[in-house]
Amino acid sequence: MDDLTIPHAASCAIRWGNMFRRWWRNARTRGQLARMSTHTLNDIGLTQEAARREAARPFWSG
Repeated sequence: MDDLTIPHAASCAIRWGNMFRRWWRNARTRGQLARMSTHTLNDIGLTQEAARREAARPFWSG
């Protein structure tokens, strides 16, 4: 087996893991954002429209 194969495979696995973790975080936080009250949105400086737009973005969109 080539010595570069294992480190390359590990590097790919780490990148894929990071990508899935980012997607999971995006889906979770956008769902939370969609459920926030107007009062909470105002507290964090977002309008309902801005929150709606962000929550509607697909999870894979950075």
